[in-house]
Amino acid sequence: MDFVRILLTAIALILVIVWSWLLGIRFAFGAGYTVTLNTTAVTEAQVRGWLNDAGYQELTGLAEVTVVDEGYTASNIGGGTVTGSDGVIRYFASPASIQFNSANLLSSPWYAISWEYGHVWSNYFLWTYWRGNYDAYLIRRGIDPADPRLGNYSSCWNPQELAASDYWVLFGHPETAFRSGGFAPQCGFPEPYDISGFRDWYGLTFTQGHPPPGYGSTPATPTPQPATATPTRTPVATPTMGPVTLTPVGTCTPPRARRCR
Repeated sequence: MDFVRILLTAIALILVIVWSWLLGIRFAFGAGYTVTLNTTAVTEAQVRGWLNDAGYQELTGLAEVTVVDEGYTASNIGGGTVTGSDGVIRYFASPASIQFNSANLLSSPWYAISWEYGHVWSNYFLWTYWRGNYDAYLIRRGIDPADPRLGNYSSCWNPQELAASDYWVLFGHPETAFRSGGFAPQCGFPEPYDISGFRDWYGLTFTQGHPPPGYGSTPATPTPQPATATPTRTPVATPTMGPVTLTPVGTCTPPRARRCR
């Protein structure tokens, strides 16, 4: 039985890897992310430097970065579930990719990179520890998860965009090209630094003790979990045999400073 279980686990892992390649997503086991330049406007060293400034962490699963002269600045993120032979459903974040428009990078590199990487960062922890559910984040931010104005579109009412904006404001690299706050005030929400204790919650509790470099160099103990949304603490490193569902989400950052086109 142990042999059969090991064999099924190996087959499931191979299927997940092959399927991900067919979707154009690369697993970067221990290799960080790849950079593809369809432009001569920036260099790979610049892109990697900007991402490091923005707080890049390998554990967040960024697999590929592409820079183009024509096209959107956008990220592709998501997650899914795998059901093991024991019947337990486990959650995981999909490998993420980002496409940058070269003009966005040249005009406001740290803003563009910090915001898009904020999507990758928040998505990883959302699926790894919070079952892909934004309720605890919204509640901690003072937003009712049942508010009908919340939706999946390019607005501060989109939790994905709000989470990315909060990352940029709290942990990203300051933009030297212009002075700008986050996305939240456009919907009447407070900036994240104006919410008592939110920076600590987002950097420590949301990440379960894996704060971004922008949080500070001294890790602290996460605060207790909210009773209304207890996350799973079982990230999936080796999926077992069972149905796999992926939910990739394309996001385009707000046009006010990005010129999404």
